[in-house]
Amino acid sequence: MSSSANYKPEEDSNRYVECHGKVVFDYLKVEGKSFMKKSSVYFFVLLTLLSLGLTLVPSAFSQTNQLVSSGENGNLQLTMALEKTVYSLGEPVNLTLTITNISNQTINFTHTGLDFDFQVYNDTNNAVYHWSNFRAIAQFIAIVPLPAGESLSTNFTWLQTCNFNASVQGDPVSPGTYNIIGQTGPTYGIQTTPIQLTIALAPTFTPTPTPTPTPSPTTEPATTDTGATIDLAISGNVTSSQMSNVTITTNQSTTSTIVSFTLTGQNGTTGFSNITIPINAVPYGTTPTIYIDGQPIDSLKR
Repeated sequence: MSSSANYKPEEDSNRYVECHGKVVFDYLKVEGKSFMKKSSVYFFVLLTLLSLGLTLVPSAFSQTNQLVSSGENGNLQLTMALEKTVYSLGEPVNLTLTITNISNQTINFTHTGLDFDFQVYNDTNNAVYHWSNFRAIAQFIAIVPLPAGESLSTNFTWLQTCNFNASVQGDPVSPGTYNIIGQTGPTYGIQTTPIQLTIALAPTFTPTPTPTPTPSPTTEPATTDTGATIDLAISGNVTSSQMSNVTITTNQSTTSTIVSFTLTGQNGTTGFSNITIPINAVPYGTTPTIYIDGQPIDSLKR
């Protein structure tokens, strides 16, 4: 088929941009000439190419932060790129396969339903996964002009599963070392050198235990007027550290027993406490009266 066709994209650009986007005309401009007729098989092939997700990529393929391997056959070079080489168990492995015209002239590329493929081998060189296994492959052949230095590329994802036979199809692989080899379909028979990757169990994190707070003392020592020490049991949100100068004083003439202490706390907060006094520490008095700062509670309420 002659490449000196009289197809002019601008004559019907709106219809094709709407269907297929600007990439159709970007591809035409790469050649700098019109090589497709409206009714030509070339135009049909290009639409088929786009519908299969194959995209034209720049000849200077970026290798930044990617591990790349390649293989060649005549005018074509196949390149495979991975994002990294260490994956957690079950983490998708994304890879890109690219075929490039490394000659100095346009070639007719034989485009089929299986332009790219890849295989995964374990550390004993046994195949565990082959992308095209158990997959419906479109059956067609089309000739695509591939200019010098231009490439075709598509992306794949391996979900860390097996499919070397029907009985294990979809079973997850085990942690270990694996080799991935990119390849073209049978038309060109190009393979890349293997890229080795490691699949490891995801690290487990043991949470740091929250330290058990040291419980506040549940007793507070009180000094009697005889110099003896008596432990008073306390409970509530008032702690022993907030109490000081705890004394028990008896007055025989007034038949009274006075328990006094100083309590500190943050201004504006409310505290409550139950204080249990041993009965043998209260020789006088049967009805308790509570004072705050020297004032009876009843007078404070009024």
